[in-house]
Amino acid sequence: MQPVTVSPKVVRATINRVPADQRKRGSNSDFHPGLVSEVAELTAAGWNDTEIAAELGVSPRTLYRWKLAHADFAAALQFNDKAAVARVKGAFFAKASGYSYIEQQAIKVKTGEHTEAVEIVDVVKHVPPDTTSGIFFLKNRDAANWRDQQNLELSGAVDMKNTDLRAFALSLLATISAGLASPLTIENEPTDEA
Repeated sequence: MQPVTVSPKVVRATINRVPADQRKRGSNSDFHPGLVSEVAELTAAGWNDTEIAAELGVSPRTLYRWKLAHADFAAALQFNDKAAVARVKGAFFAKASGYSYIEQQAIKVKTGEHTEAVEIVDVVKHVPPDTTSGIFFLKNRDAANWRDQQNLELSGAVDMKNTDLRAFALSLLATISAGLASPLTIENEPTDEA
């Protein structure tokens, strides 16, 4: 599975922008119905209103006015959380499990004794799994087996007023270390303060 990455340059290259001379002029300051599809693509790529306004060459206030005046434009600016979360899940899973992709590279090929030509070849690149992403994924998807926290339950009542705290601590430590694979050793010299 290949991660989905969308950069502003990629989005700009795919947008069929309405030429400035064909946009409607007047009180709506360059609004044109063709902007709706452009804004929908930018929103789907994760752009916020301020970034979209800058890309369109208008102020955020103008963008806000367009939202109020055109319902279809306002709908195009609504961020689709479910689609974005699904896209991030796919990219995160690909990073956690590793993936391969094809990259085009230019190589020089000798065509004669003193001549070379440049050829474009497809090279398969492999991105190994990311350990941190894998751990994060497993902690969230298989928490019973991959969590850091261990629950330890102790039963019984302790009367702290009439209890020797040092003896209690040593007893508690012995109980805990009995459950461990290797015993826990703590060296402590008695003090007069106990």
